[in-house]
Amino acid sequence: MTDDQVASLPVDDLALEVLRDVVVNLETCNTNSATWIAMAAQTNGPEARHGLSEVWGWLYTNGLVANDLERQTMPMPS
Repeated sequence: MTDDQVASLPVDDLALEVLRDVVVNLETCNTNSATWIAMAAQTNGPEARHGLSEVWGWLYTNGLVANDLERQTMPMPS
């Protein structure tokens, strides 16, 4: 998607586009939301980062994605 498309789509429509991309690329690009946003910002430009961050928040809030607690690394307490 272009920066203009990211900026012009309503959050829910953009969220579904992001979810489609994640599902299509799940086997080849197993990543977390922060890495996905960083990769998208490199492709689309840094302007898209804010909108895509909002989209990921929408996906989490609406229960369409969740953290995989088994794959996350936790910092060790000091």
